[in-house]
Amino acid sequence: MAAYRESPSTVCVVCDKRIEVAHWPNAWEKSLALRPCCSDACTKAFDPDRHWMPAQAPTLLSDEAASAAVASGRARMAYGDDAGPVARDLLLAGVPPWMVRNAVVAAGARVRRTMRELAILPLMTLGGWFGSANAKHDPSTGDAALDAIVAWERRFPAREG
Repeated sequence: MAAYRESPSTVCVVCDKRIEVAHWPNAWEKSLALRPCCSDACTKAFDPDRHWMPAQAPTLLSDEAASAAVASGRARMAYGDDAGPVARDLLLAGVPPWMVRNAVVAAGARVRRTMRELAILPLMTLGGWFGSANAKHDPSTGDAALDAIVAWERRFPAREG
């Protein structure tokens, strides 16, 4: 993970004002050094679910490292993690947005296919009733992931590479 570097272009993750002196909402955020605030008032307003983007974009991963991170993200989504937080984690790690988008779209297609299969499974066997109770995927979480990617591309427009 890229470390926080003070620069003239660094802005507060809460209010988007230029940072004179970095303030941190908590010890965890200070240790990550990714999401600085401009004042104590902004640290109190900090919400990690709303203010998840870093002040500066992380360094893009190599193709090999990005592919490994995407494989891990796909596994998380396959095991039931919501696509939104997985997409945010991948972007914060330095995976290019196009790779994250591809993983989210592929996971969404898998979820829709699984949901169709689970809909007919109870008709085939009694065991299918129990299998359908384990469907922990919600296809709508892909929308939140795609929204996160679009927001990332707006904030860091030159991140393709």
